[in-house]
Amino acid sequence: MMDAEPTPHPHDAPHRHVVKDAHQSRGRPPTKVLRSLLVAAVAAAVGCGQDQARSPCADPLTPAPVVDCSGARCPAIVVTGDPPAANAGTFKGHADPTVVHDPAVAERVWLAYSWPHVVPGRAPDGAPVLMAAVSTHLARSDDGGRTFSYVAAPWPAVPTTDPEGSGGNGIDSSETPSLVTMASGGTVTWYGAHLRYFLQPQTGYHPKYGTSWTVRVGAAPSPAELATANEAVLGVSATAAEYRPDARLDQVAGLPLTRCAMLNNPTLFARDGRLYLIVECLAFLGTTLDLERSTTQVFATVPDGPPATWSWRHAGMLADHGLAREFGGDTIYQPDVSLAGDGTPLFIATPAHEDSRAVVGTVGDGCVALELASIDPPALGRDCEGRPIVRARVDGTGIGACTHDSRSVTGIVSTLKAEIDGDWSLHASGARP
Repeated sequence: MMDAEPTPHPHDAPHRHVVKDAHQSRGRPPTKVLRSLLVAAVAAAVGCGQDQARSPCADPLTPAPVVDCSGARCPAIVVTGDPPAANAGTFKGHADPTVVHDPAVAERVWLAYSWPHVVPGRAPDGAPVLMAAVSTHLARSDDGGRTFSYVAAPWPAVPTTDPEGSGGNGIDSSETPSLVTMASGGTVTWYGAHLRYFLQPQTGYHPKYGTSWTVRVGAAPSPAELATANEAVLGVSATAAEYRPDARLDQVAGLPLTRCAMLNNPTLFARDGRLYLIVECLAFLGTTLDLERSTTQVFATVPDGPPATWSWRHAGMLADHGLAREFGGDTIYQPDVSLAGDGTPLFIATPAHEDSRAVVGTVGDGCVALELASIDPPALGRDCEGRPIVRARVDGTGIGACTHDSRSVTGIVSTLKAEIDGDWSLHASGARP
């Protein structure tokens, strides 16, 4: 049956990307986006004298270690008990990873990731369809990240009727997870973020981008318990009222909707009792994605009480279009924030180049781990020549979303597509920034 039906196409690291038209998918998976970093004035100030990791104005660092993860050069991370979906086509595999050590259990490392798969369904006219859905899965390692075993699907793809009243029976999909911990008085709280959206009953990948695409953030005593935790719903001005957004982040940031029409690729970071959400704000000119004005923004909250009551403030812009140019790319996407082994905050992102052969129009070129001088307000660390301070690189065409935790022996974990339209897989680079 599935071989006879049209098979949904994948998109690099489901789904750290968006469509060019935020309101019509046009039968294609979403297009990835670019960002870059830092106004020159801030960069110069940070580069000379305000970088806490080095004395007054450091000379450019020696070249950062580079690991080439092209092809099968870096070992794949196999999650015991959770193979890729069995459906035909290439919409399957493991992608969009987040890795974090457990502060309460030595050698324990948690891995959350997107699990793309195809779900049969019915269009409103009764015709059979194959929907490209995504669930979020969770795995655990008790040997420091050497091996992982499947635990649960905390945020599964769930069949549902369109909350906005179209009558279509689609899928409530979840992807691009992020995990972080905060400790207080001997108690550890886990925070999780992920994207949620309504997938329409059509063959292929057809979310309601403009109205249903939201970021969810919850808190629980353990990663597995995030499955049943209450969540804050974060959207933008265009998010449909049926999703009951607790905050509309374009308004929080003081941006017009055209400069933040969609939120994408959320990641979390915690410091000094504050929870930070780093998220892409996608700009549009009409219905066309505006890469020049899309940005990565940082929001902060003190997470007391139920998540729906948290008060979010805008900490500032972390990235705009310029960073991609600094690394020779056409775009930068898929943010991740973690701590280096010496405690320096890191911003990990993926430069990419345009490629018309790819369904999403871009192909990742590896990822870079850059020093952060500050998260609040957000600012990159730069050397005295004004260049971003690179702590490590993972190279390789087709490498997309990356994540890192200094306590995991995996080093930087990357997502790889062996071919432009191939399956997704996770790989341990061993790079330890």
